[in-house]
Amino acid sequence: MSKSFEFFKYIKTPLSEGSIMMLYQNNGVLYEKTRLFGDVVLSFFAHAFDTYMGDDIKSEKFTLAEQRFNHFNWCWNKTMEDFSKEGIHFHNDTELREYFSSFMFEVYYTAPDKSLNSPIVLRINDLWGKLFDYKGVKTHSDVDSFLEIYGLFNGALKSHKKG
Repeated sequence: MSKSFEFFKYIKTPLSEGSIMMLYQNNGVLYEKTRLFGDVVLSFFAHAFDTYMGDDIKSEKFTLAEQRFNHFNWCWNKTMEDFSKEGIHFHNDTELREYFSSFMFEVYYTAPDKSLNSPIVLRINDLWGKLFDYKGVKTHSDVDSFLEIYGLFNGALKSHKKG
């Protein structure tokens, strides 16, 4: 019983701002990178939600799963291209791509309603917006998730100077 209580406490109890800042500092989290990575995530989702034509659009050439896979890849590549034009390059983004591909296929593509104002789209935007809100209220579970994704982005970030 105490393990269940500890688990629920872990996922539901907000951390103090000081605790969050200490965890960020101990893990090398920078405000500027948090904003950047959050912008990448929200840009990717904007591409995905704005361009998905729906499950009812049938292709003679591709199965629905292939259409979704092609859509995901186009959105991911478009997002990376957009940021690359600004001098922000991600190399070896395989783990990031797999992470977000899994998320999209488990959460978004399986939802019956994918319209821009659907509950799933609103929840996804809210979830990821809050996750990358540097000063927002977070549980230990939220911080752990954030640190995992931050690490994937940080590992894939490649510095290039424009010019």
